[in-house]
Amino acid sequence: MVYQHCNETINGQQPVSGPDLTWRRWLGTGWRLFKSDAGELLTLLTTWQKRAAMRQYILTLDHRMLRDINVSRADILAEAQKPFWRK
Repeated sequence: MVYQHCNETINGQQPVSGPDLTWRRWLGTGWRLFKSDAGELLTLLTTWQKRAAMRQYILTLDHRMLRDINVSRADILAEAQKPFWRK
């Protein structure tokens, strides 16, 4: 009778063992998480930069432009005074 331990094969493949493979997997998983988080962070920073630039730009609009878009100077000042992280 042949006995096979459950950790010898998984779906016909040899088990993952040894410190190198464990560290490689751990680092690979960490790298994938870092790349996804870094992408989200880059998107957030880009959004904040665009928002800050737009708020500075709207301060330069003259009264004719504000009238064209039907916005008061008070609305513009209120928007421009918001921190860049607020919508």
